[in-house]
Parts: sequence; C-alpha cells; structure tokens
Amino acid sequence: MNSDSVKVEYVKTYLPSEETSSQHNMDVAHSYVIKDTTASSTATYTFIGDGNWDVASNWLNSLVPPSILPAGASILVNPVYGGKCYLNATQIISAGASLQVQPGKQFLVPGSLIMH
Repeated sequence: MNSDSVKVEYVKTYLPSEETSSQHNMDVAHSYVIKDTTASSTATYTFIGDGNWDVASNWLNSLVPPSILPAGASILVNPVYGGKCYLNATQIISAGASLQVQPGKQFLVPGSLIMH
C-alpha cells in the first residue's frame, strides 16, 4: 500500500445468536484495494504511437491523459518515426499545464484543443 491507495475490508457481521464456531463477527470476508486514478498534478503523459489520441496503446504505459489536464501535468507528443498523432477528441489544457510537441513530429488537430 502507498499514499495513492487504500485497503478496504468487507467484514462479516452476525447477530449474537447466529455466531458459531465457524462464523465469527469481524471475520474478513473480502479485501479490496482502491487506487486513486485521478491525475496527479505532476503527471506526464507521453504519446508514443501512430494514430488516434484516444487509443491507449498509443500512450506510454497505456496512460491516456484526462480530457481536462490539470495544472502541473504535462503532455508530450512524440509519435513513432514516420507516425502522426491525431487529436480525435476534445482536450482541455488547464492553466499551469503544458502540451509539447517534439521537434519534427506531426500533431494533427481534427478534434478540439482548448488552452487556458
């Protein structure tokens, strides 16, 4: 466990009359780990594929940026050699966030790019 996750345990409870040698109150039935999937303010998303923006396999570690990029986060567009990045969705770059296209790379915007 780390600071971006929490462990939740589903605990069995029985009425006192229902407790037996094999059914005890407070027995853990299931454990779940819930991870924080919100964008970190220091997250960097890197496009490394060829094709559409919304395809996870085009992104480093399959991490597609959120449609509203928060302050402090960044997007680096660096398609494979000879490839292109097509922004086929709406992307909002919040104040304090950044979008950088590597020199010599192609970034096409048939969708919507909104920069604050």
